Amino acid sequence: MGKIWYAREMIDTILNNHRRNGIFMRTHRHITAAALSMLLAFIACNVPGKTAEPSPVAITPTPLSDATGTAALSSGGTPAATPASDEAIPISDPEKIVFETGATSVTLQGSVAENGISTYLLYALEGQTMTVEVAASGGRVALTIVTPNGIPLVRSMLGQTEWRDSLPETGEYTISVVWLEDGPATYTLTITIPPLSGGGSGSCWVTNQDSLTAYMESSATAEVFGTAEAGMSAAALARTKDGWLGFDPGVAQAGNQGRARLRWYLPDWSKLTFDPPGCENGLPYLLSYDSIINGTYNALGMGNITLTNGSYVNEAFDPAGTGSSIHDTHMGSVAFGDMNADGTEDAVVSLRTNTGGTGTFVELALVLNTGGQPQHVTSATVGDRVPVRGLFIADGILTADLTIHDADDGLCCPSLEVTWQFEYQGGELVKIGE
Repeated sequence: MGKIWYAREMIDTILNNHRRNGIFMRTHRHITAAALSMLLAFIACNVPGKTAEPSPVAITPTPLSDATGTAALSSGGTPAATPASDEAIPISDPEKIVFETGATSVTLQGSVAENGISTYLLYALEGQTMTVEVAASGGRVALTIVTPNGIPLVRSMLGQTEWRDSLPETGEYTISVVWLEDGPATYTLTITIPPLSGGGSGSCWVTNQDSLTAYMESSATAEVFGTAEAGMSAAALARTKDGWLGFDPGVAQAGNQGRARLRWYLPDWSKLTFDPPGCENGLPYLLSYDSIINGTYNALGMGNITLTNGSYVNEAFDPAGTGSSIHDTHMGSVAFGDMNADGTEDAVVSLRTNTGGTGTFVELALVLNTGGQPQHVTSATVGDRVPVRGLFIADGILTADLTIHDADDGLCCPSLEVTWQFEYQGGELVKIGE
């Protein structure tokens, strides 16, 4: 019985994840007895592995207040009866829960058939305290609650009808009312999330009135994340001087924090509404990726050049009068982070410059965030034809993974992999740790 019930729990989780794959929701209403039998056979012979992380989806966050505090509630229960071998498990399409503006709770009425599951999706923030209670008449039901990252907080096999705790992550939680026994049930589901003192990252909500393309970065050259249909809301977290809006997509993204967490719109701001009104004016200004790949740089001290989508070419460059020189500069890796301890996010860009000879000289260009505008202030040269494998900024330190020339390497072919670190000191990007 334990394995059978675990199979139903796995089916519930798998269906919820399938519903949320892609930017549009797909639904699967029923799982056949044959699918259940295959899963049971697998469980009988194997230890269950880790559930795959759900793919990003379109977000319809609810403008909730935040909350803190923990206090787990539990109760005993009996696992559900196993469905007959020729029956399907009726599973409802997920319903998105939206709190009324300013509300801290919602109460829903529903019903669940024998062997059925009713599923809800609710966007909430890390640190909020959520209380979920279900009361049923007719049959007996219990709760399953799963995090945006697919981790169960409570399973219906435990028979719990009440759950309360602090939420471990930001995103869309899956709340299921699962039938246990004694015939079809009608139920009342109540979800409460009280205010969190001090606000939080979700204190400014944006709703778009037109369909908008969401990008992985603040540039139309970046990979497309998906499409947000008109009427969708998200937690607005940042903006740029050239019109980009950074928001939290509210889906599981393992390891993505800070700027890497953001997705971006380039909207008509007159067609956005914010809750509370005017909260967009308090959003921090970040440097857009567009402003970096189209920025102005003093490449190798040769004077200011302006990139176009990361490149600059001057075929008329001929300082020696030979008619053969070309000056070209191309952008490589980019890292974002605070380099001058002013609380705003700066950038470091790798630039590769050739001025007509065989050498291609590589420098790390520091771009400070000056009131939301990029300003190239200094560079550190790292060598000729040196690949920059990666850049990372943390705690005011730039870490650069490079491949430099070993003692026996020709200029064409560096082979020594090193990690160098730099700080911004006295107006210069200074190598440290030696």
